[in-house]
Amino acid sequence: MPRILQRRIFLPWAVVIALAPAQHAHAIAGDSDKAVGFDGSFRTITAATANYAVEGAPQALQSDGHAQTLLRLVLAGRPSAKLSYEAHLVHDLTMQSRALPGGLSAASGMRYRALDERWRWLEDGVVGSGVTLDRLNIKLALPFADITVGRQAITFGKTYFWNPLDVFLAFDPTAFDREYKRGVDALRVEIPLGYFSGVSLVGALGRPQGGHSFYRSALIGRVFTTHFDWDFSAQGGKVYGGYHLGGGAGGELGPIEARFELGYFWPTEYLRPVSATPMPQGLSAVVGVGRYFNVFERTLALQAEYLFNGRAAADVADSFLWVAKGFLRQASPHAVGGTVSYALTPLLRGSLATIVGIAERPSLIVQPGFVYSAADEVELTAGALLAFGARPKLDAGANLVVQSEFGAYPHMFYVETKIYF
Repeated sequence: MPRILQRRIFLPWAVVIALAPAQHAHAIAGDSDKAVGFDGSFRTITAATANYAVEGAPQALQSDGHAQTLLRLVLAGRPSAKLSYEAHLVHDLTMQSRALPGGLSAASGMRYRALDERWRWLEDGVVGSGVTLDRLNIKLALPFADITVGRQAITFGKTYFWNPLDVFLAFDPTAFDREYKRGVDALRVEIPLGYFSGVSLVGALGRPQGGHSFYRSALIGRVFTTHFDWDFSAQGGKVYGGYHLGGGAGGELGPIEARFELGYFWPTEYLRPVSATPMPQGLSAVVGVGRYFNVFERTLALQAEYLFNGRAAADVADSFLWVAKGFLRQASPHAVGGTVSYALTPLLRGSLATIVGIAERPSLIVQPGFVYSAADEVELTAGALLAFGARPKLDAGANLVVQSEFGAYPHMFYVETKIYF
């Protein structure tokens, strides 16, 4: 399987799982709602892929494997009504096939991070180990504003699969664990203008490289309000690689939850070109609906979304480069996603998600998953990502040709154990 496709498939789930949260259980010491609290989590993940043969190429490995053990320690507290803080330290031990790209646990998390906070003491292509400082911030609550400084999670928008407004490390559409979001190095100011209205100002620093840190930095202004029981927002400013303008709305249409988001991106010409292929400019828009039902005294949740991906190229293969670089979330010009989850028993929840890439050659992925609560602080998770579509092939010049978006993915299977303390 080509390296660029490996990164597209493995990095999103590896990073999301690696940075999954320590839920509040019985703290090791103290209380995070008071001056000092210390808790954490321990987990193991094992994943395997069933690879496909590329037409015209020698048969590669039929399967790959990946295993990771993570220890997260969280220090947080609220010394006073006006001051709070948090710090997250993650240690990982990773083992993977030589066919997979190295450093999965460290990759894909450097955008909007001005500081190199990772310490690695083992990396040989198969086994890696190191420590990551994922969050370290202080929040000051003043009468006129809340000010947060340091590495922090920032989320804009309310859509699920695709987030045109979430410009700070949005989740990959195929991510199956969304409990936790990576932090960015930023200064955030939240100014309330009423009970349900306000202004957000965020400045995030990018890693300096070649003296062009502005290209990698962000400065965003956002306004939000609530009227007629609907939430409205608008935002714009400088983001990684260009300029962004967007808006959204969310509320209820009778018994149905509805959400609408759109964003437009203008790329900035970088002094040292990122690629010979022009960076895509255009509109991304999402329409989503949701509904919750009570079935046999348990909650059945349904969600569905449609994506108009105006920045996608006519040929899906041309979009894959920008998907791999994080400038696009989807390679197909249109996509439809849906998810259903249901508590099969009081301790076992099942889910099924599907995304269909609508292009000249449609493709889809199906993601079944199960979460079992073995104890108050222990969870067992298992699932799969099943990919269908026309597989890549080699042309007459021995160049790889992606024929459909999800056809480029292998099948993946995973199991995970989470322990909170």
